Amino acid sequence: MLSNYSNEEEPTSKFEEVPYVLPNNIAELSRLNIQHYIFRYVRKGNYGAPISKDVKRILDVGCGTGIWAKDMSLLFPDTMFDGIDVNGGIDPENDFPNFTFTQGDILKGLPYKDNTFDFVYQRLLVAGMPATAWPKLCAELIRVVKPGGWIEIIDTDIYFRDYGPAWKQLEPYFTAFMKKRGIDPYVVQEIPNFVKQGGLSNIHHSRHVSPMGISNSEIDKFMVKDLSMIFANMMPLFVAASGKTEQQISQLLKEFEKECFEYKTYGFAYYTWGQKPL
Repeated sequence: MLSNYSNEEEPTSKFEEVPYVLPNNIAELSRLNIQHYIFRYVRKGNYGAPISKDVKRILDVGCGTGIWAKDMSLLFPDTMFDGIDVNGGIDPENDFPNFTFTQGDILKGLPYKDNTFDFVYQRLLVAGMPATAWPKLCAELIRVVKPGGWIEIIDTDIYFRDYGPAWKQLEPYFTAFMKKRGIDPYVVQEIPNFVKQGGLSNIHHSRHVSPMGISNSEIDKFMVKDLSMIFANMMPLFVAASGKTEQQISQLLKEFEKECFEYKTYGFAYYTWGQKPL
């Protein structure tokens, strides 16, 4: 599984200028597969936009391992799927005959013609998108979707509410990583404005709690484990920025996991979709 991916600590993408704060290694790609099922459970499905069952072509922007497209192909077996990601290739276990992968930097535009897709989907790219790039990217999503087609964007502001002392120590370093790369997680709250400015109609926008201990359920446990895997994958960055040892950071992450349930920690996810006018 994931045999095409590097197990190095540093990113292996050929697009070195991409500001994504997470590495491209086996641990990270495995985490993305787990994360898919978490969000599918939380949102009770793979999409929210009212797309028809006869859609001909769907694009997954920032497709990662390709797991969302593979899952969607079970619902839409006759649909053609495209995926684009800065990293070079999907998990072979997620490949299927009607899927086409393109490696590319979406910050430089989407390599597709106008009005190509019936549905364009993008999820959880806030950690790889400078704040200034969001309006242009939304315009690109709108450009490549057909008139009458839909786009859907799901993301989180990556800020935790009601957290404990362990994250209080780690959070400044995490924020600094993002700021250095021009990333402002709060920009995701402006997505409805960006797609409205781009000409979409029938816009839906909603905010939902991402449970990280607040409900003490199994999904909380999975969500916290997902976050812990993110931060473990960022270990070299935490060590370099903090001056602490890897062992000290690991201990803080263990405390963070426990404190999420003690302090009833939670976050927010934002769901936006809209239709391109005919």
